Amino acid sequence: MRSNIRQPFYDAPKGGIMKVFIIAIVLGLTSGIYAAPQTKNLLVKVDHERIVPGTRIKVKFIELIEDARCPTDVNCVWAGNAKVKLRLSKGSDEEVVELNTSLKPQTVDFGGYRFNSPV
Repeated sequence: MRSNIRQPFYDAPKGGIMKVFIIAIVLGLTSGIYAAPQTKNLLVKVDHERIVPGTRIKVKFIELIEDARCPTDVNCVWAGNAKVKLRLSKGSDEEVVELNTSLKPQTVDFGGYRFNSPV
C-alpha cells in the first residue's frame, strides 16, 4: 500500500533542519470483512508524540537520522533519501522503527495499522 503524499516534509527556512514528519497511516479493518483501506496523515514534530485518532497508538518522532534529499531548486539525478526514527507504542507494546522516503523500509505494520513514510 502506498500513500499519495507528494511533499514528505515541512521545509524549514534555508540553513534550518526538518521539523515535521508526515506519516501516512493506512487504516484497514482487521475483521474478516474486506473493506478498502483508508489513508490518513498524521503530522508529528521532532521530539513530540501524537496519538493516532480513534486508536490508542502513540507515534513519537525521535530523530531525523539522514536528510540527503535533492534541494527543490536543483536538478538531481536521484531524488535522495530522508530517514527518520519513530517510536510506536500501544499499551505495553512498543517498537522503535526507522522509515525512509526513497530506500527500504518505507512501511511498518504495528497494532493492526500500516505506517508509510511519505514518498
